[in-house]
Amino acid sequence: MQKALTKMNVQLANCISDISGVTGQAIIRAIVGGERNPMKLAQLRNGMIRASEEEIARSLEGNWREDILFELGQVLEAYDFQQKQITGCDERLKKYIGEQSTREASGGLECARGGSCGRAEEARTKKEDTQAFEEPAGV
Repeated sequence: MQKALTKMNVQLANCISDISGVTGQAIIRAIVGGERNPMKLAQLRNGMIRASEEEIARSLEGNWREDILFELGQVLEAYDFQQKQITGCDERLKKYIGEQSTREASGGLECARGGSCGRAEEARTKKEDTQAFEEPAGV
């Protein structure tokens, strides 16, 4: 996104340190949505931003080339997709961690405390498998 803004000579990063934050995203989405008025875009600023609306408006004076605006829209869509993927991973991890916590609470810590963890059964199975495949004497 920053690269597309720079190509249009829009210096938003001079006023906003994180264009993926609330203000940066609001302004970028408005630009992709068709807004070009720097003062209207600057009014989207969050109160946490130190820069004034006038400073932000000055940083938003650029050349609005259609090809780069298209690129910005494509990059924004890709960003949204990646954020959705990250959210899906986070949800899956929370579910997995919850299952692990449940497992530990129900006695799943036996392995960590020196329990068998199925090793005896595993060894017995290997022994049985070895015996089943021994070659007959004299072959």
